[in-house]
Amino acid sequence: MAFIRKVKTASGATAVQVVHKRYGEIVKIVHVGSAKTEKGVAVLEREARRKLVKKGQGELFDGVAFET
Repeated sequence: MAFIRKVKTASGATAVQVVHKRYGEIVKIVHVGSAKTEKGVAVLEREARRKLVKKGQGELFDGVAFET
């Protein structure tokens, strides 16, 4: 299963990552980028969603509203 997560960095920015889990454990993290503004985070979330769709995981996010 793959999903998008946002985490705060030590510098105060928000990192956007595509995380792949298998049997409840993280097996791969793809770092999309970091941003300090809500607009920047929204751009990174769109890019992360594109990566998921490209890999065939987009159906997991149909109809899901992301927090900004």
